[in-house]
Amino acid sequence: MPQHLDSINKGLYLENLNILVPWKTSVDNIVEYGQPEIILQSDQRIDAIWKNVKIFGGLSLDLNAMFWQTFFGRNKFNNAHAYIDKETFDNFKTHLDSYFGQEGMLIKQNGLEYYFKWAINNCKIKLGQGDRFGSFYYIKVDRKNWL
Repeated sequence: MPQHLDSINKGLYLENLNILVPWKTSVDNIVEYGQPEIILQSDQRIDAIWKNVKIFGGLSLDLNAMFWQTFFGRNKFNNAHAYIDKETFDNFKTHLDSYFGQEGMLIKQNGLEYYFKWAINNCKIKLGQGDRFGSFYYIKVDRKNWL
């Protein structure tokens, strides 16, 4: 495995900040990693947003991590996502294929929604098109919660 992918087992690396945000970080401690903007969306949800960060070899985006209140307490940092535009989606697809050294696997959810998936260690990276009263594009990094 290429050296630049080793860190994904430990967390998500914000390249321009030179910070690794460790998996399973609590919302109370997330501000220690690049000082994301914290937004209280509701009693059940808090968002941490890193503006204009770079991940995976220079992809620039606004990264959002959601922390939900559950029966067992507030969840930990195990995933992050960003909404992007169509042109960025096309550019990211080419870049990610090269960066990960493999073609993303196409997963068709229905006639309007699909994503490309890269499975890297214990993480899945999804680059997709969704549909909710119109098309939208996204990238999501998801770590397996049970590890």
